Amino acid sequence: MATDDSAPPRFMSAEETVPARPLHVDARALFSTLPCLRRVPIFGTSVEAFGPKCVLSMGLSEFLCKGLADYLIRFSLFPMFRRRYGVDAMTYQRMANLALMGWSMKPITAMFSDIFSFFGYTKRWYLAVSCVVGAAFALAFALLPPAKASAAPAAAFVFLTSFTKANVDILTQGHYSRLIRRIPLAGSSLVSWVWWWVLLGSLVASVIAGPLADASLEWIGVIVAATLQFVTTFFFVMNWYGENKNRVNRAEDAKFMRANLLEERKDSSERLREDDDTAVAEMGNHSMLVLSDEVCAGVPGEEEDEVPPLPTCCCGVFEVNKELARRNWRIVLYCLLVAAGSVVMAIVTVLGDIWSLLYACIAVSVAVCVFGFFALPLVIAKANLYLFLSMASYIQLPGALDSFYMARPDCLPDGPHFSFFFYNTVASIIGNIGGIVGILLFRYVFSKKSYRITFVVTTLVMVVASIFDLIIVERWNRPRVSDHVVYVLGDQVVYQVCYMLNFMPGMILLSRLCPRGTESMVYALLAGFSNFGQAVSNTVGSLLMEFKWPVETDPAVGCDFSNVRWLLIVGRLLCPLVCIPLVFLLIPAARICDNIDVDGRVVRPQEPSGDCKVEGGRESLSAQEPVLK
Repeated sequence: MATDDSAPPRFMSAEETVPARPLHVDARALFSTLPCLRRVPIFGTSVEAFGPKCVLSMGLSEFLCKGLADYLIRFSLFPMFRRRYGVDAMTYQRMANLALMGWSMKPITAMFSDIFSFFGYTKRWYLAVSCVVGAAFALAFALLPPAKASAAPAAAFVFLTSFTKANVDILTQGHYSRLIRRIPLAGSSLVSWVWWWVLLGSLVASVIAGPLADASLEWIGVIVAATLQFVTTFFFVMNWYGENKNRVNRAEDAKFMRANLLEERKDSSERLREDDDTAVAEMGNHSMLVLSDEVCAGVPGEEEDEVPPLPTCCCGVFEVNKELARRNWRIVLYCLLVAAGSVVMAIVTVLGDIWSLLYACIAVSVAVCVFGFFALPLVIAKANLYLFLSMASYIQLPGALDSFYMARPDCLPDGPHFSFFFYNTVASIIGNIGGIVGILLFRYVFSKKSYRITFVVTTLVMVVASIFDLIIVERWNRPRVSDHVVYVLGDQVVYQVCYMLNFMPGMILLSRLCPRGTESMVYALLAGFSNFGQAVSNTVGSLLMEFKWPVETDPAVGCDFSNVRWLLIVGRLLCPLVCIPLVFLLIPAARICDNIDVDGRVVRPQEPSGDCKVEGGRESLSAQEPVLK
């Protein structure tokens, strides 16, 4: 009997072949020196595909900017506005919303960067400038005098510094969206890697912010945030992201578009030949669409000087991707509309009365939702609307809940009386552990489930998590169970796990749907629209408090938190349930690991690949390893 060594090699048919596993040239050198790193979950798969510098710089920039710097600002909002500037709970509810509105401004930066490359790059130098300017705005927020008159300018500085952090985030996401389109097999690993660092950054920020707030030194945390955002500039000046120049990316997009058009022509010709051979000759001169010379110039891999130059402006500082703007003029208009709506909402939130806020909220929300179906393909518009509604329907109540949990004994004798150390540090550390559990569940369990199942399950469990808040507000847990225990179980464990399980599939879905050449623009629209949904949620919370269920937090007048129960029942238990039937109307019937096109169809569904196919707990891609640069 022949042994295994003497057995002839088995030849696989075309149907049995699997995609080659990409290996970046820098990853080959790293793994040759430290082969153990290749076996590190998430990191190893990401570095194989995209290289160590790109993967590490993405993680660290998100850690420093979106993780540490942004969360230090967020954790400082309550002590800065309520204690340093002396505003009441309902005013704080409005002012805290400015941070969310800054994040909903993403589309304007993404649109501008996609159309106007800055010194030859569509992301690199925009990222660097955002870090420098954002640090300046954060520093201005920290150094305002401690007076009630400082509240309005402080809200403006929070809006602006949040906008710059959103720029860093969305341009980074646009970059890895392009990378995922090139190598979809490593997509969920790269997204998980980035979010590990974001969670780690928020964890470190919570450790810093809590003790500083208890010592009435919250402004120092804001200065630290400004410093860290400025430090992030290093990665972009050195181009550790490995971003190609604008002309190279445009040539790559043109080659991809031409290949698709030729494939469509071939398929169309074959169908016509089956019906009538003469039809091919009749349609020969009309079936091929023509792209402009500007788009069709060059292919990836060519030398940059072989690509014809694009139009420039401002003495050559900006290259203008006119073809990109011409082909996507509806998306450009939509970006402008969403950004304008965010600015209007920010101005009305700070300066307007309750009726102005109501009318602005309705008008802007309806306008941006309806225009999405004009500007975007139907599948993308439906997903966009769902993510907006899922965020808007879970009503944010920082003015009521933060004030209730941290009310002093002279205001609420029987209250929880949480310290900043517990509320911002201990609870956030536990919440970050919950977020990490959510990432692991997403990566190893839900990444192979359908979008619809994942969204329905997480919505239901998030509603259940809100019951814990109601238990504390109604004091049903006392005297047997500590407020600290109930709060941690609900808000910081169950909710955080479900939030990540609800948020990360949305990120993957947006990455799958982004068209080539406009990754930053479309991703910014979809992600920014989701952030705008959170801002609308906060605005609805303000309207509920000011119209129907006010909360009084001034001990001189007499604190009154009796309406918090109704805010929770309506805003956290009933409103989110609206999203469950909408999942089946607006979300594609596909698994998270499937590669889908802009029409929502699964690409090559006959054979699971990459993230959908796991053997022995590790992705089985291929034994072949082509080198990527």
